[in-house]
Amino acid sequence: MGWSYSQEVDEARKNNLFSVDEVTSDTRNFKKLATDRLDCLVAIELAGEMIIQQLNLQNVVEPAEKPIALNDTYVVFAKSLNHSELLSTFNTTLADMKKDGSYDKVVADFIAGN
Repeated sequence: MGWSYSQEVDEARKNNLFSVDEVTSDTRNFKKLATDRLDCLVAIELAGEMIIQQLNLQNVVEPAEKPIALNDTYVVFAKSLNHSELLSTFNTTLADMKKDGSYDKVVADFIAGN
């Protein structure tokens, strides 16, 4: 895996509790999953949902109900560029979008390829 999904997953892999077939794209793994060449795969939720839509796999694959890990993702601004006003505006706008539902619409549109 190119990065860590969680300490638990890293430990399970280290202890050979599952085998890993690394590829250069999630799309390849979804195609393998759809043709029974993989039993399961690990993917970032939004990326996975988008690939499922793109490959029309809604009736072929099914995500687990519970994620194996929850990892926060951040937008990071370089301090040297002194973007404190932009950072403040970004944080406020993001909070407003989550509150009014427009954030969820942007995510849904992204997954649908709009």
